[in-house]
Amino acid sequence: MKAPSDNRTGRGGGGLFSGRDRAVITAAALSMLLVQMDWFALNLTLPVIARDFGVPTTDLQWLVSGYMSTADSARSCAG
Repeated sequence: MKAPSDNRTGRGGGGLFSGRDRAVITAAALSMLLVQMDWFALNLTLPVIARDFGVPTTDLQWLVSGYMSTADSARSCAG
């Protein structure tokens, strides 16, 4: 007699997620990683950009926030 499968723990019955589900989760995680890396790189260079263009850093932070929210919403809509 076989033991009943318990899909909540991932034992038996093929696991909790299918291969397609894992691919979607991986793609979403990598997308968020790229967003965070982009955010970090832009924030790191803000003082240099502010000095070169002669604008306050706070003004540039608004610009970066607008860019990142637009880029992130485009990635979300793209899948």
